[in-house]
Amino acid sequence: MTNSNRTYKSWRLKTRPSGEIKNSDLELVDDVIPEISKNEILVRTIYFSLDPTNRIWMSDVDQYMEPVEIGDIMRAGGSLGVVEESNVEDQGDNLNFYKELFKDQINKKMICTNPDLIVDRGHKRELCAGSVALVFEKLGGEVIYFGKPFPEVYNQAIKNQGKKALSIGDNL
Repeated sequence: MTNSNRTYKSWRLKTRPSGEIKNSDLELVDDVIPEISKNEILVRTIYFSLDPTNRIWMSDVDQYMEPVEIGDIMRAGGSLGVVEESNVEDQGDNLNFYKELFKDQINKKMICTNPDLIVDRGHKRELCAGSVALVFEKLGGEVIYFGKPFPEVYNQAIKNQGKKALSIGDNL
């Protein structure tokens, strides 16, 4: 399928905010959707979450991950839906598939927001996102684990001693 007339919108960081975030700190940009290559998927955003951490990512202060660079697309948590696949087969429990998929991507960082290694779906046990992140890590890529049981998710909730946090669910 050709993407020649398809575009997407992205919020890009235009300037680092000073004080409260202003409309001029971000820019809504139209871009052409690039053609997907073998073993890639094109996704669309169904839902994205704006959280206090977005403000931290917009700054250049020391934080748990690199800040968003000026001109880059703002990152966010959310859910995605597959629009198009290119020669991607259902690999089930075959983690070797991910070795091939990730081998040229290890210069990037992976954020794993649900580090579970396996999940039981009814009577079927399946590999989960944490297993895929381990493949990336073993290839030499850097993985930022953000979710139970890793402390970063709790550090976000507890700002000082004496406060209590309740964790419900399995990730963010």
